[in-house]
Amino acid sequence: MTAPTKPIIKDPDNLNEPGDVITETLTIRTAAGENVNISNFCITLTLFEDLFSNVLMGECIIGDSASLVSMIQFQGYEYLTLSYRTPSFTEKITKTFFITKVAERMFSADDRQQLYTISFISVEAQIDNNTKLTKKFTGTTSDLVTTLYNNYLKISRFSDVQKDTQFIVKASPGSSASFVASSWSPFRAINWLAARSFSAATSAPNYMFYESNKAFYFVSIEDLIIEQRNNSHIFAEYIYFPGAATIQSPSKGKFKYVKPELLKQYSMVRAMRPFKMIDVLEGQDYGYYASKLIVNDLTLKTFEFFPFDYHQAHTQFNNLEDYTVNQNQIGSSPAKSTQTFSSKLRRNPETYQVIRTKQYKLHNDLKDPLYEKWALQRNSMMYELGALRLEIEVPGRTDIEVGKLVNFLYPKNADKTSDMLTEDTLDPYMSGLYIVTAIRHVFTLNKHTMYLELAKDSFKKELT
Repeated sequence: MTAPTKPIIKDPDNLNEPGDVITETLTIRTAAGENVNISNFCITLTLFEDLFSNVLMGECIIGDSASLVSMIQFQGYEYLTLSYRTPSFTEKITKTFFITKVAERMFSADDRQQLYTISFISVEAQIDNNTKLTKKFTGTTSDLVTTLYNNYLKISRFSDVQKDTQFIVKASPGSSASFVASSWSPFRAINWLAARSFSAATSAPNYMFYESNKAFYFVSIEDLIIEQRNNSHIFAEYIYFPGAATIQSPSKGKFKYVKPELLKQYSMVRAMRPFKMIDVLEGQDYGYYASKLIVNDLTLKTFEFFPFDYHQAHTQFNNLEDYTVNQNQIGSSPAKSTQTFSSKLRRNPETYQVIRTKQYKLHNDLKDPLYEKWALQRNSMMYELGALRLEIEVPGRTDIEVGKLVNFLYPKNADKTSDMLTEDTLDPYMSGLYIVTAIRHVFTLNKHTMYLELAKDSFKKELT
């Protein structure tokens, strides 16, 4: 007779499997000020963050068998606080949200349980929705954004888990503005400024104001790329080898990764959605390849014309694949990347024209909007961030946030043999550095799954 096997007891604070997560806090604060723990009732919680969204938002599906909905008595003044942590990590996803909606309420097959969905959003979004600005603003765009956030959006939380949200501004005063907000919300004013911002250190006018699960940011996409790429400090490596999960990962000597000691399974892509690689006609209609700016100064009664060719201008900006190949070679210059479209593509600035008017020097403090420095450039850059997007499913980690760079490895569509080097199995066109533009976090019981949206703006090889 064999002795019974002892059950395997997993340490909840040690990482046992990729995607493990600890729910530290999941509560609802009622209108009466009471905190109700809903962690045992939450079936699935989904959290969304996006470079193109000013705030976080999400929803929680509740399976209620204890009349929780009657206990809370939703009145429109409830808050949801969550805190998730990957075992062995110090980084957490911690946030207090405003509950905006309780919907899809229904009974299960019997009357023993109710199901409903709780929608929530960042508290700053609720404040923004109730704030209208009617005043004049003058100054550098970075200073104005800081003023708008601190004066109209910043709020301290009542939760012990999160007191407030950090606001990080990474900008040098290269651009300025003078405008009158006519019943604008703070977010509308900030987005207006972001579209007109460029720094003294770089000419890329691709500033964004967004919230990650760690902080609010006002930063250019170019600065995000430079900071991580030049330090070779990349968040993670993800490998997509459908049906061949045993293929070894290439050498990680090129980049330093945030947590290189993680299990190899964290690098494996579980699934990948079909994606659009290129759409030439759409790009032409949007003015991505080439465009023309016409500026009419109503005060001076003059017209100025600024043709723009993005393929020529592309080398002026820092891109994802601009990095030094040999990091140990002192004095080596960065290897310049190439545009995502060929120089042979037919381009005509006259096919997409933008007309802007200004009244420069009408008043002494009226700033020149400098349309020629950002209008067409930003239009092309924003399109480029959406032109080639991939969505991959990977194990969740609570140290991630949008704006991080990842090294994504995509296979060649060819026969692979056991004696081939891993580099020979990769598609050099699709493999390389990508920026995380959006994350959909899905928390179910003690598991965390992420759906990452990745974008690329350049390639390592010259296109022909």
